[in-house]
Amino acid sequence: MPEDIAEGTIKSQIYRARGKNNLIYPNPLLSPENTETLDNINLTETGTARKRFGYAKFNSSQSTGGKDFTGLAQLPFKSGTEQAEFAGTAFYEDDGATRTARTGSLSLTDNTDLRWRIVFLQDNMIATNGTDETVRWTGSGNATDLTSSSNVPWTTCKDLVVHRNNLIALRPTESSVDHTTRVRWCDINPRLYTVDITNFPIDNRVEIYDQGAPIVGGVDFRNMLYVFKEDGFYQTQLQYDTGFLELNILDTVQGLEPIAINSITTQVGNPSFIWVVCRDGAYVVSPDNTFRRVTAPLDSDWALLNQGRLQYA
Repeated sequence: MPEDIAEGTIKSQIYRARGKNNLIYPNPLLSPENTETLDNINLTETGTARKRFGYAKFNSSQSTGGKDFTGLAQLPFKSGTEQAEFAGTAFYEDDGATRTARTGSLSLTDNTDLRWRIVFLQDNMIATNGTDETVRWTGSGNATDLTSSSNVPWTTCKDLVVHRNNLIALRPTESSVDHTTRVRWCDINPRLYTVDITNFPIDNRVEIYDQGAPIVGGVDFRNMLYVFKEDGFYQTQLQYDTGFLELNILDTVQGLEPIAINSITTQVGNPSFIWVVCRDGAYVVSPDNTFRRVTAPLDSDWALLNQGRLQYA
């Protein structure tokens, strides 16, 4: 391209995506790269846009009865990667060609609002939707109810987190009582440091400010367990001592109101923040426990959302 450009000539950039920005439209000075909706576009970490050139379905068949999927995970079992799926009252194993029901004797609820939280530990999948039994699957055969073990003192729990190679259950229901501030963890062999996910000693528990704000959910972040409650978040850590474990609260941060359990997650690939949806917007939490409402420019749009559905975000 010639380098000699006549004086006064305006250079024009080439944009790969055009559209309207919802925040400033119909500002006539709107720059063409601002866009409200992108179709078939991937946004890279550096902020560039790349057009997608199609995709292939993992499995072209529907779930039985065409039920919505409420849980989905690809799990690295020792025997090979398996895809686990929850839909309606069924649990499936899916190899991409065949979807096989592995529900067994589980009694699951057909409710699209009951989204599954799935973790992987000790070559086992463990999952909860906060209402039904806690599901355990070993990658083959039928799934089972983890809480059928006499050494698991709850019937269901709000959330599950793997923290410091231990299975953590948040806000368990025990003897039909919802313990809104309770956290439990499984047993460990103090000599071999192996965990037993089917054994939760009765004393392996702590209350995150007993009778305080209810637990919404949690996430493991940089070797810490972040417990989100309706009044903020609590940085905790499972710490080892001679012959026992203790979950210690290291920091308490208030000033935000978490509401959506399924939004609580860390950045994919390079976890440098936690993402959580609260009543007034979406926040990111940094490693120094500061937080920032990243949807502040969208307040007008946020107010138009169905506030009763934010808990399912």
